Amino acid sequence: MKAMRMHDFGGPESLRYEEVDTPTPGADEVLIDVEACGVNRMDSELVKGEYGNLNIADFWFGDVDLFPHVPGIEPAGVVSAVGENVTRFEEGDRVVAHSQFTCGECQWCRRGLDNACPEIRVLGVQTPGLGGYTEEITLPEENVLALPEGITTGQAASTCVQFGTAWYMLRRIGLEPGDTLLVTGASGGVGHALTQIGSFTGATVIGTTTTDSKQEWIADHGADHTVYAPDNEFAEEVTALTDGAGVDVVGETVGGATWDQSVEALGIRGRLILCGAHSGLEASLNLGDLFGKQVELVGTTRAPRFAMEETLELIAAGAFEPDITERYPLADAADALQRMEEAGHVGKMVLTM
Repeated sequence: MKAMRMHDFGGPESLRYEEVDTPTPGADEVLIDVEACGVNRMDSELVKGEYGNLNIADFWFGDVDLFPHVPGIEPAGVVSAVGENVTRFEEGDRVVAHSQFTCGECQWCRRGLDNACPEIRVLGVQTPGLGGYTEEITLPEENVLALPEGITTGQAASTCVQFGTAWYMLRRIGLEPGDTLLVTGASGGVGHALTQIGSFTGATVIGTTTTDSKQEWIADHGADHTVYAPDNEFAEEVTALTDGAGVDVVGETVGGATWDQSVEALGIRGRLILCGAHSGLEASLNLGDLFGKQVELVGTTRAPRFAMEETLELIAAGAFEPDITERYPLADAADALQRMEEAGHVGKMVLTM
């Protein structure tokens, strides 16, 4: 079979389209014929060897021998074989990876909050040699989610990293109908998901972008207002849109580049939830803003299994929909990651096998 592998850090050009052995499922595993795999910012940063402008080799991998490695967090496809102990799946089932490997025993796993497991590892990132940029993949049964009727494998490959995360974020922060939600980076993967889900929830959604031409697309995908902020200076305009009150909730998807403005845009007793920091891991905080406005700051990563399953059901029912704007064959994965680095896309990019 074919897989896209990296043999060192170095950017999209470090990827190689190679012939590799077809895996055989173990007793507790399923073999999946991959039909689609989502392309994510984490993929492009992984192949460069950095996150948030910092080197990831040391603080994520330590002494782990990563290479050769297959990136890819969101493979979806059809089960082609199962191990002897597998009970929940059979050949022909349509599935998507639940792409976080956890201990299953800590207090968080026992409470159904596996995304908080201290030993969490992400498929295609901290799983040497194992990732979704491949024609076939074996996964433990517990790391596979069944697809409901009404959702395609392409949509499923666009769900778990962005829409699952966004659904859980807004549930956790308590977004309610009538709230005003500010979404930073609203044309990106998680931003696009937050915008749609916020609109579905009944919130008034304000989306920011650094690219003027993306404003219409953001508005067409659920935003009531768009703010063009090429230098990420949006707090003043956002505050004006709320008649000076500030927003109730910020869905922060960008990180260091937008943090100060996001905090400034919060109203009294506003809530901010952060899921990533690709633009930079370092940010400042005026503590007067924190206690003076009585704001709530929450960090979260990915989503627990139950939220992923809820999200798949909601997409299957048509509540919201990932917009797959660009598709690339597996052999052109490097082009997709280069496109991601250039930040010229909107919505979701997917590899097809």
